[in-house]
Amino acid sequence: MNQERKLEKLLYSKTTFKNKLNIKNQEELFAREKLIAAIKSMMYENSYIKDMDFNLERLQETNKFLIGDLYDFAGKIRDIDMIHLDHLEKHKNLIDFTSANNIKNEFGTLMYNLNHNYTYYTDIEKKYILCASMADLYHIHPFYRANSLSIVLYMNDYAKNNLNINLDIYKLVNEYDIEQLLCTFCLGQQIDLVNAVIDVDISEKEKNNFHDILSKNEIEQDDELEI
Repeated sequence: MNQERKLEKLLYSKTTFKNKLNIKNQEELFAREKLIAAIKSMMYENSYIKDMDFNLERLQETNKFLIGDLYDFAGKIRDIDMIHLDHLEKHKNLIDFTSANNIKNEFGTLMYNLNHNYTYYTDIEKKYILCASMADLYHIHPFYRANSLSIVLYMNDYAKNNLNINLDIYKLVNEYDIEQLLCTFCLGQQIDLVNAVIDVDISEKEKNNFHDILSKNEIEQDDELEI
């Protein structure tokens, strides 16, 4: 089946994806998608996904968890090139997204490189690596919808487990246009995303709180010794 035929099966019209709520207006559909994804992202922390390995299946389950109540294609790797979908995307054809045939290979290469490189870098370099990895995933664009939020949730979990970085996801998503930041990073404007990640990084605050607790305990122990 050619890509045009595949696209016809996904859409009510040239601008609106088929959905479980039978919404046929694009703006109304995307507004409902945003609301559903926001609610599900708040439930994500206690989901089954948190116990999964960091691989493509986990990323797919994240996307399905976020928008599976709305779309049958949620969690499925897109099999249509973005050139046929650019009229449905916020940033249209600014980026030459990965072709559908190369998504799995490029994801595998990204994760291989990430797993073999992160241990050699400083904390600030790891933040840059996190930003670059999120942007690379955005360039791969594995799904039809909710790519940005799926990527941020997946990569934040990876960062907490492997890079000692913990982001305030709700602040990142609510105070920043994360898709815009990912897009501009791909286009060469990297500092905006890096600054946003630094701003919402709560791992340093957690480290400081831990050290404060240690210092307090040491002081109390010294007082007991003097007595």
